[in-house]
Amino acid sequence: DSVFGTLAVAWEAEPSRGTLEAGTDAVAPLALALAKARLLELNRERLATLLALHETGVDLGSSRERDELLRAIVARAEGLVRGTMAGLYLSRGDGTVELAFASGVLSGSLGAVLSGGEGVAGTVAKTREPILVDDYRSWPGRSPLFAAVDIGSVVGVPVLWRGDVLGGLFVSHEETGRFGPMDVETVRLFAEQAAVAIANARLIAELKEAADDLAEAYDATLEGWIRALDLRDEETEGHTQRVVERTVDLARRAGVPEEALVHVRRGALLHDIGKVGIPDRILRKP
Repeated sequence: DSVFGTLAVAWEAEPSRGTLEAGTDAVAPLALALAKARLLELNRERLATLLALHETGVDLGSSRERDELLRAIVARAEGLVRGTMAGLYLSRGDGTVELAFASGVLSGSLGAVLSGGEGVAGTVAKTREPILVDDYRSWPGRSPLFAAVDIGSVVGVPVLWRGDVLGGLFVSHEETGRFGPMDVETVRLFAEQAAVAIANARLIAELKEAADDLAEAYDATLEGWIRALDLRDEETEGHTQRVVERTVDLARRAGVPEEALVHVRRGALLHDIGKVGIPDRILRKP
């Protein structure tokens, strides 16, 4: 049974036993109404949280740039449980975590590194379990790095992706005892969405890097062919490069988008590639 409160009624004289029993009977429906109202409020808060988590997932899914994504994760996490500060640590691969983005006063501590088991982020990264700290100032596991920072209560959760620890996410409040189990569950669910967004962003970055490397190798191959042609036909040495420069200049003047000029350049480089198959006796014929 839960105690919702106390109902006080004053009489001029001591009430009879029957009066007290009548009062007890009258309180029962009131307690039931209060219980229903509280349950309804909890359901409303839970629904609002679920809707916010859904909107957050959609928002994070549209973030591609690293800084933009990290900023969105921290801001959303802080707003979901009405914290006053939040931060995201990312794993460094050696058991330590590094502060990648934070709000509040910790925004000036980006790059700070915690060892496994140190502070909230280091603890959740090591244990892979959420943690709720009611009073960070007196918590034995607090990090000396932030001893001077005014932190009350903290929720910390690991950011996990397919069995790997990507980092640790925390939300704090300046008041002690501010968070509860529901807040921990909310941040934990959010961290699952954040992990997907971080993993996708890393994959996109890796694919982009691979595509850039392939493009560089392709351009280097084309230029190698052109240098080989110049060696075969000394009379037209430098001709291809001059054609490339003029073609790109004309294309830019004609309004061709900058991102398309790379294709124009490659086409100009290849305009004489047919010489590769022409015998020297014909190519160098007077």
